[in-house]
Amino acid sequence: MSSVELQFLQEFVDEINITNSNLDKQSVVKKYYERDSQLFGQLMNYVYDYHYKYYLTSANVLKREDLFNENQSTDNLTIFNMLDMLYSRTETGHNAISLVNTFIKDHSEYKELILRMLDKDLKCRIDAKTINKVIPNLIPTFDVSLGEKFDAKRFNWEDETWYASRKLDGIRCIFQKNVLKFYSRQGEEFWVLDVLKNAIKDINELNGYVLDGELSLITEDGSDDFQGIMKQIRRKDHTIPNIRLNVFDILTQEEFDNKTSTRTFSERYEHLKSLKEVLESTGHINIVEQFKIESTDLFESLKQKALENNWEGLMLRKDDTYKGKRSFDLLKYKEFSDAEYVVESIELGTKPMLIDGVMKDVECVSALHFNHKGYDVKCGSGLNDTQRIEWKDHPENIIGKTIKVKYFEETTDQNGNLSLRFPILLTVYENGRFD
Repeated sequence: MSSVELQFLQEFVDEINITNSNLDKQSVVKKYYERDSQLFGQLMNYVYDYHYKYYLTSANVLKREDLFNENQSTDNLTIFNMLDMLYSRTETGHNAISLVNTFIKDHSEYKELILRMLDKDLKCRIDAKTINKVIPNLIPTFDVSLGEKFDAKRFNWEDETWYASRKLDGIRCIFQKNVLKFYSRQGEEFWVLDVLKNAIKDINELNGYVLDGELSLITEDGSDDFQGIMKQIRRKDHTIPNIRLNVFDILTQEEFDNKTSTRTFSERYEHLKSLKEVLESTGHINIVEQFKIESTDLFESLKQKALENNWEGLMLRKDDTYKGKRSFDLLKYKEFSDAEYVVESIELGTKPMLIDGVMKDVECVSALHFNHKGYDVKCGSGLNDTQRIEWKDHPENIIGKTIKVKYFEETTDQNGNLSLRFPILLTVYENGRFD
């Protein structure tokens, strides 16, 4: 039996695919919305609304095409019925794969389209933002405040109110109390934060609110490990026990959804401070301290503090309403720059190391080599002794990996070759980049 919904969507995709310009694509969107606004809106939301997660990908299904129910028909199910069963976790694991394969068997002409809906990507060079340009607010989008690089001309603290805080270098995390879910800045749900969820779920003062912050691991001495979190956040069937959410903003759900607020940052910060005791008593939440910039001396002292404590830098927030987009109301101040590279080779050398209580010269990795704007550049700082020995014995564990390096400035030698001044290894991404 053919599906009216799938046929409608297929026609839309086919027409979008033969258009080139964004204006033409917007015209197609308008055409199909006017043809059936309810059905079009429903289809677009099932594909693009970040709330809908199906816990399966096309790859999962294609690996097990042998799983389907020969004795069952899905002719009585719409594509929405089937996706709802995945979204609600009514069907999981092999049962979920079997459901999808059976649905595909009964709607074989739409196999590719169904798999694309699972992946939440129609592969027709259109996204929620394009659709919302034509039909405003048709699809909920996940948009958070993002900062621009520091620009002294934009930082007018004498005439405007600004706040400064430590620039954290963990993983951005947005917690929505109404659904008890944690999201990355791209709207991807985190699945390893049950400890944090249990610590926060019964705090009634957060009902109707959204917390914005960064994740870190709690070390043995109680400090924050912002880099170690990278290795654990993507692990499956795992719960991170020593997790902390460092919170720098609080919004109502309505403010977050609307991507704007009536309250200024100082008002939101005062609200956050009023919850400090109850939040920090969980042992898993920290309120990021904000400093009101009232003098040049204070700003300079904060910059010095950032350098002395090896912070990533400072975040500067204008005392204005919230903006769920990149804006100059939020500035990133860094004495050092950073960039990401792929390790191409290693350099060996010797280094004094304490071995069994005796200082010895040990052959190990002295530097990592990578390409910077077409030039071979190396970084020898920031590597610990364990890494230096491991990568000497097993270079395959570092060559080809993506790393983050911070440096003071870019330099040029007398021959015009580029290099980096004071490069320091910050992060090795074990499973690819996770922003």
